[in-house]
Amino acid sequence: MPKSLSIEKFKRIVVLTGAEWHCKKAFRDCDLFIAVGTSGTVSPASRFVEWARYAGAKTILINLEAGTSQSTPFDEEILGPAETILPELLGL
Repeated sequence: MPKSLSIEKFKRIVVLTGAEWHCKKAFRDCDLFIAVGTSGTVSPASRFVEWARYAGAKTILINLEAGTSQSTPFDEEILGPAETILPELLGL
């Protein structure tokens, strides 16, 4: 896990129900995608990681449990409580 990542590197994406097309377009500029508290296998989270990977982004899953699939779509899985991992990961 990186010691810290600058929060300025993150682009905030707000996803609203029914706005999938706008969301998908926003992923074109994504260089890092972090999913928290999901298996990443159920829609819409499964699509988000696919879109991010297609754009060439590094993908990270933060979750209490390992993914259920042998072939996870994420580049990296970090297991543990998000309230501990995220501040360390983001250098906060």
